[in-house]
Amino acid sequence: MRLPCAESIPKPIVLQHRIRVPVSGVLLARSASEGYLFFSIEPPNLLVMPFTTIPISKIKGFPIVIFLVIGLLADSSKGLCEDRPPGSSFTQTTDDQPGPGFGAMDPKAVVAEIDGELITRADLDWEIESILGSSGGQNMTPGMLGNFRSQMEPRAFGEMALKIRLQAYAKSNGITISDASVESDLDRIRSQFNDKETLNKFLADKRITLETFKEKLRKDLTVHAALDHYMDSLPTPSKETTETYYQEHLEDYTKDERVTASHILMSTSSEASPEDKEKKRAELEGIRTQLVGGAEFAAMAKEHSSCPSSSKGGDLGEFGQGQMVKPFEEAAFSLEPGEISEIVETQFGYHIIQVAEHNQAETPPYETVKEEVETKLKQEVAEKWFEELKAKAVIVKE
Repeated sequence: MRLPCAESIPKPIVLQHRIRVPVSGVLLARSASEGYLFFSIEPPNLLVMPFTTIPISKIKGFPIVIFLVIGLLADSSKGLCEDRPPGSSFTQTTDDQPGPGFGAMDPKAVVAEIDGELITRADLDWEIESILGSSGGQNMTPGMLGNFRSQMEPRAFGEMALKIRLQAYAKSNGITISDASVESDLDRIRSQFNDKETLNKFLADKRITLETFKEKLRKDLTVHAALDHYMDSLPTPSKETTETYYQEHLEDYTKDERVTASHILMSTSSEASPEDKEKKRAELEGIRTQLVGGAEFAAMAKEHSSCPSSSKGGDLGEFGQGQMVKPFEEAAFSLEPGEISEIVETQFGYHIIQVAEHNQAETPPYETVKEEVETKLKQEVAEKWFEELKAKAVIVKE
C-alpha cells in the first residue's frame, strides 16, 4: 500500500503480458521509444514503493527491457517512507557470506552452450540479476544472487536462448547495428552518471569491462531491431478481430477513477502522547485556516509539511484507488478540484489534502484505442513466436 508521503518519481517499463511499472531507486532500463533511462531517489531511505499496471498496448512500439542496474525496487504490499524489515523480500546475504553457487567462482568460467555460443558465469549472473530486477529485486551482491541460482537458472537460460535466437533472426534478415548507434547509447548512459569514475565503478562491480558492456549494448540493440522487424512483418489484424478483442477485454482499456493531489503532513510518532498529538493537530488546523483564507497550498506545504513531497509543494502526482492508505484515499476521492480537505488522520500523522484534478472512470470508445488493440494482438503473436524460438534452442550445460 502506498503511503501519502512520497515524491512523484518516473516509472520505467517492464515487458510482461501486462506491464508492471515499478518505481525504482537506481535503475537503468531500455524501452523501444525512450532508450536507456536512469533514475535515482533522494533521500536514499525511501526503499519501499508501489506497483501499478497498465496494458502493454499503451506503449508505442514493442518495448524490450534489459536491466543493467538493479535498483531499490518495490514490494507491492508496502508503501513509501517505510524501512524494509530484514528479510522481508530477499535474503540479506553479504559478499562475506556468499550464497550457494557464487562467491569465489570464476566469472569467465563457461557454464553452458546455447546454439553453439559459449555462456560464462558472468553472463548467467547478469541474466539472473536482470530477471530479479524486473521482478522487484534489490541491489544484488554476488552472495545475494547465490540464493536465487537454483530457482532462476532455468528462466535465465531460457531468456538467453531467446536473445540468441533473436540475434540469429537479425543476422538472417541483414539487420546490423552500427558502432555509432552503440556509442550513442553509451553516451546516453554516461550522461546519467555523475562522472566517469562512477560508471567505471558500476562496471567493476558487475565484473565486466567497458568493451564487454558495449558488446552487451550492441546485442540489446540487435534484439530490439529484430523485434521491430518481426512486428512490422506481421499483417494488421482485421477489424472484426480487433473489435471482438476490444469487447472481450474492456477492463484493460477502462481508465479507473483517479485524482491528482497534494498534501501537507504533520507527522506524529506512535509513542507520542495524546497532548502532543493534539498540539500537532491544532497547528495543522491553523495552517488550514490560512489555506481557506487564500494562502498558496504549495508554499505552505514547502514551509510546514514533514513529508519529502514538501520540496514539490506537497505534490503527490496522480493516483488511483487502492494506492493510498484508506483514510487518506477516502478523503482525497471525496474532493472536487481545488477543494481543501478537513484534517485527515492516518497512522503517519495529520494531513490536509488538496485535489487538483479528479477524473472519473471511463471506457474509451473502440476507435480511440483501435491502434492499441492492433498492437496488442501483434504482441500476442510475437509472444507465441518467442516460445517457439526458445523451444528450438539447443542448450548444453557444462
